[in-house]
Amino acid sequence: MDTQGKIMPGRQAKQWRRDRIKTLISDVKGSRGWRPAFIQDNPGFDSAEGVNLISMGVLGRTDNPDLLAALEVWIPKILEEKPDWLKKS
Repeated sequence: MDTQGKIMPGRQAKQWRRDRIKTLISDVKGSRGWRPAFIQDNPGFDSAEGVNLISMGVLGRTDNPDLLAALEVWIPKILEEKPDWLKKS
């Protein structure tokens, strides 16, 4: 999905970002090890605040644009590489 073509105002944009974050995470969240791998590749989320953002993203409760941008790059890369930890638990 092209994020550049999805410019929406206010509440609609927030909801779209929340849904997009949750959808992206759903591709890997059944796998053990996705969080540590994500944090390793995105050290900006290696803090209590970052871990909280990730947890909120799993629940669909954050519209953080930095998290969305990181996931938009990281998730497709991981799905292509298929690391060992990606196997569903």
